[in-house]
Amino acid sequence: NRIMKWWMNLSASDHFCYAIISLNVGIFLLWRIPRLQMAMEKFFISSTSKKSTLPLVLSGFSHIEPWHLSLNMLALWSFAPAFLYCLGCANSSNWAWCYYLSAGSFASMLGYYVKAATGSFQGSLGAVSYK
Repeated sequence: NRIMKWWMNLSASDHFCYAIISLNVGIFLLWRIPRLQMAMEKFFISSTSKKSTLPLVLSGFSHIEPWHLSLNMLALWSFAPAFLYCLGCANSSNWAWCYYLSAGSFASMLGYYVKAATGSFQGSLGAVSYK
């Protein structure tokens, strides 16, 4: 009951941040489970060789190094209130979710173009090349 009251008193940007941080940390921890490696590679590594577009979105939630995850989440926490205010959704994070997912997908697509232009076809998760 106390947790529900605490959650209800948070701002929209706090809700957004806690949700994104929880997803990122959860996926970071899933990468540490050896039995899940094949599934994680299938769904959370963006690669031009994959037929599915799901990794375009999901790779934005993947981090291999703790420092990378920490810095990204610190940056998110610091700019989220201003970001939601600029989007005009200080009371609701729906547009922030759309923007966050679209930006991750766009970054993956841009990565595809860069890889095609340079001839490098390594997979990537978030901003990190993999294998």
